Amino acid sequence: MKFAQEKKFKKMIQNAKRIAILSHIDCDYDSLCSSFALQSMLVNAGKLANVYFDAPPPTRFEYIMEGKTYLLPDEQKYDLSIVFDLANIKRLGSSAGVFKNCTNSINVDHHPEESNFTDLTIRAPDISSTCEILYWLTRKHFKYDSEVAKLLYIGISGDTGGFVFANTGSNTFKCLADLYTFNNKYDEIARDAFNHKSKEQIQLFRMGLESVQYFDEGRISVSFLPEKAFKDTGTMREDASFLVMLLQQVEGVLVSVNICEDKPKDYRISLRAAHSGIDVSVIAGAFGGGGHMRASGCGAKGEFVKVRDKIVALAKKAIAERGD
Repeated sequence: MKFAQEKKFKKMIQNAKRIAILSHIDCDYDSLCSSFALQSMLVNAGKLANVYFDAPPPTRFEYIMEGKTYLLPDEQKYDLSIVFDLANIKRLGSSAGVFKNCTNSINVDHHPEESNFTDLTIRAPDISSTCEILYWLTRKHFKYDSEVAKLLYIGISGDTGGFVFANTGSNTFKCLADLYTFNNKYDEIARDAFNHKSKEQIQLFRMGLESVQYFDEGRISVSFLPEKAFKDTGTMREDASFLVMLLQQVEGVLVSVNICEDKPKDYRISLRAAHSGIDVSVIAGAFGGGGHMRASGCGAKGEFVKVRDKIVALAKKAIAERGD
């Protein structure tokens, strides 16, 4: 697979000595792994490349973070910023200050939103992940090794739900087959990256499952975790990310929702659709959020019942428009 912007992407990197690598707030597998994979390639090519995050990554990413270095936003100046997995510049958070201190900029993204805020935008919503886009952009131009292959594999696996989401295409598997030649320990990587849960996380899941409510004749599931649940279990909001995907697997459920309370009347919401005809990004967009058609997120403020009921009403509409 080739991108029309591939030559310009390569040239902009060649012309830069100091490069900042940025991604969205609430980092995920795709943004984290694409950032560190590119950093490794650039350092091997003799560039100064610093990865920035708005806040320290959650502990669930400790396997990925091992041996990695990153910075929190500062006042350094750079020749080039490369932004990953970002459809809206508002989601840079405090890293926006770093972005402003860069002479040139590139955005590599696979969200459908059209928001061009960089000198070069490479957007491919039909590709599984930012990590896969990065593979196609760099494979012919940069050195690959087992660590780069591991990171790209994790990022692609995370954004495709283990290669089962509709965004997984034939080119995804071509990419994975090539990465396998650099690192063939996919079983160990998947176990260490995705399959470790602490006792505290299991306790949090139990609380979340006990809170589940069903609406629209069982086609919508909603779980709620209050601020107290995280304090009582010593967990973080990021530890609840598995819950919304688990609810998506319930028979008959078409839209699953998990609502986490950050503080009183302030919530973070995760949305998943079990069918390709349902667009949960529209629901997230109503709250100022966004994402993908079948996986999106947003924030909301107000009374819990009012927030929940608005989400349920929007989910019912999304299901009805799909034809069910």
